[in-house]
Amino acid sequence: MSAKIELPKHDGTFVDYSLWYSSVYDLSLQLIVDLYEYEASLGEKVRFTPRLITFNCTDCPKDIKKRDCYSSG
Repeated sequence: MSAKIELPKHDGTFVDYSLWYSSVYDLSLQLIVDLYEYEASLGEKVRFTPRLITFNCTDCPKDIKKRDCYSSG
């Protein structure tokens, strides 16, 4: 097996990066704090985009949807 990794060229002023996750419950509070502190220390040199994958939960109980969901799940 072989792989070729090509990094995009940029002008050197900043770096874009994203974090994909499926639920806020997947990330520990300490990880969220660590990510904030890391990004804040880099200042204007990075552009961070959190990406949250969502899904419709039509079968979820109403009390769970009210507590944890947007737009009724």
